[in-house]
Amino acid sequence: MEPPSSGRLNLPDCVTSALAAARRVGRRAGIWEHTPVAKSNKQRRQGRAKRANTAQQRARRRQESRKQARAGRITQALYDPEAPVEAVAAAIVDMFAPGPTPSGLPALLAERRPAEDLAAIADALDALTTAEGRVPSLTLLTFRAHEAGLAGDYAQARALMDEAFGLADDPDVELTLAGNLVELGRIADALDLMAPRVVDTVNDDVVSMAYEDAWQTAHRRLNGEVPVELCSCGSGQAWTDCCRPREERWLAAFADRSSIYDLRSAVVEFMDRTPYGPAIEERVLDWLRDAGAESRAPDEIEALSRLAYEYAWQIASPDEGGSGAEDDCVLTALADDPATPEPIASAARTWLDHLRYGLWLVADPVPSPGLRVMDILTGHELYVSVPPEQAEGLARWSVLVGAIVPLDGAWRTTGTFVRVSPSEGDLICEATHVAVEEFIDEMRREAGMKVRPRPARRSREIPPHNVSSYFEEEADPLYAGVASRVLGATLPSMLDQLHQSRSAPPELRNSDGEPITMITARIRVDDPATVARALSDHPDFSHQPDQPGRWTWLGATMPEAQHAAMVAQLKAQLRAQGQGDVEIDDDDSSRRWVRGTVVADGDVFKVEVNSAARLDALVEVLAKLGASPSIVDQSRFEPSQDLAWPPALELTGGGPTVAPPGEGWERAWLDERVPALGGRTPRAVAGSPDWPLLEAMLRQFEYGADMAGRPGHDIAWLRAQLKMPPVGIR
Repeated sequence: MEPPSSGRLNLPDCVTSALAAARRVGRRAGIWEHTPVAKSNKQRRQGRAKRANTAQQRARRRQESRKQARAGRITQALYDPEAPVEAVAAAIVDMFAPGPTPSGLPALLAERRPAEDLAAIADALDALTTAEGRVPSLTLLTFRAHEAGLAGDYAQARALMDEAFGLADDPDVELTLAGNLVELGRIADALDLMAPRVVDTVNDDVVSMAYEDAWQTAHRRLNGEVPVELCSCGSGQAWTDCCRPREERWLAAFADRSSIYDLRSAVVEFMDRTPYGPAIEERVLDWLRDAGAESRAPDEIEALSRLAYEYAWQIASPDEGGSGAEDDCVLTALADDPATPEPIASAARTWLDHLRYGLWLVADPVPSPGLRVMDILTGHELYVSVPPEQAEGLARWSVLVGAIVPLDGAWRTTGTFVRVSPSEGDLICEATHVAVEEFIDEMRREAGMKVRPRPARRSREIPPHNVSSYFEEEADPLYAGVASRVLGATLPSMLDQLHQSRSAPPELRNSDGEPITMITARIRVDDPATVARALSDHPDFSHQPDQPGRWTWLGATMPEAQHAAMVAQLKAQLRAQGQGDVEIDDDDSSRRWVRGTVVADGDVFKVEVNSAARLDALVEVLAKLGASPSIVDQSRFEPSQDLAWPPALELTGGGPTVAPPGEGWERAWLDERVPALGGRTPRAVAGSPDWPLLEAMLRQFEYGADMAGRPGHDIAWLRAQLKMPPVGIR
């Protein structure tokens, strides 16, 4: 059971076309201005001197080692239910003071320790953080607020949080405190603070998760999944009479895409009455040509046109190549036009400043009310509002290629995106990373810097970005901005490569690894009776007594686990046909792969094989038997010609015709040597540092099952056997 290919996207071709596109539109797209420029020669000499100082390097390593050991001791104190309360308080101070206590920490301590310990920990925090005659710290106030909230004293929790907000003199601290409000159940209050600053949720994982939790909690409350009586804001009123209407308004705003539609209409109207219209139309035609639109279906062209127009809004200028400003585009002109209403102007500026192109991985495709996505280019996770028509039919681990923009308190998908498989997403991600690196190197060469050549990477060596992005360090904002712009500039060439790879037929191979060609040939032999006896005595040919003149040509012995799986599958099919438990002959021939069939018809033997190499090998066998074979005629059929590249892994249908996983293909696959895993078995890889390769394979199977619309192989059973729960699902 091999994973599906990533399409046959070719990494060098992707990079070449991506770089060509990036060079062509780099300055207009703003890539050049946002790319790190080389250091001066003096700075480089200083950098080399610092790196050469091994004593300082050793000191830094020792310091980092001590920090890690200290962090380990602090974490142990927090999670050890037997740790003294003074040690827990000291650990909280060491890790978080003078800032707020993390929102979920008091609840975690309450689960692990006696109820009275929370008050004791708070008293210890008070002694450690509040100097005589001074106000309490944020650390203490937020801890006590959660202590009160867990006890159901919402009024006291509100008073403490109000005092904490009074001490916060940093906008980032206010966002963190808003996350505390989510944990305390004050969803509407939290959204009042977090939604207007949705852009700032990108670079703070804690705030990002709290922002997601706020929307999901409101969604569950209003759907009746979480019964709420007394409002947790501390007003003393019932939730239905207090904060429910505000939460309803926020959820309605989350789903409302009118700002995108209004901006689109305003841009179209502005294009019609200004010189920007022809410039945008010309840019769109170039974009569609680069994306290979001439070979696409009409519905695909419509979707690509949306992407093309959205990109052209940002870069097309009527004075392109002239003396106009570098940032001249229709969105800038629209925003600066005094006749433009302020909401439209604000949306245009936001689109220009904060639109992000990415490869957005979807672990859970069920909106609630939005989707959490991860950009596998940068590792940034966002909670995104996706309209129903775009979310419909999404498979697990889909990668959405396109842009999102923060408008009206939420990150939102734009007009459309392209769905690709996780393996296709990995290849586009790798090509984009290489394009970014090459682009930066090119800029450094222009600055007169010496640039070391980077080793070429083969497709086999591409890391599983859709897995590794969950545990690798996130890209810094500067690199993320450059990667977004490069992906936006190279998107049409990437999509053209993807379309070509999907349109190409799959490469089918038989059990000997040979390309499959279905061949029926007639071979004339000398002395057919002698040849028939020789075939019957040959160890690689089997025949049934009730079928004289017909032989099965046998190949290599299949692995024991695979043979058992095939027998289990056959029994399941027979049971589904109402034949009950049928005993299946288990002779030597049933354990070997079939290479072809031979049927005698006078002095002409009709043979059927599935590769040209097998036909040649069979002719050679007949020659060794003294048959003097000569091919009379043959017909060939290429099955790949009738197969378009499938959008997902083709899987067998679920139901009674499939053997249980403990008996069927899943059991065999666990101990099968898989080429994509370097010839190792899934069991061996599951416990090795290369487990991301196996996780990526399982994701591709799950994606394929969802795309096929039927259960297919039991991936949940495989995960249980391999002890590999899905990574990235909260």
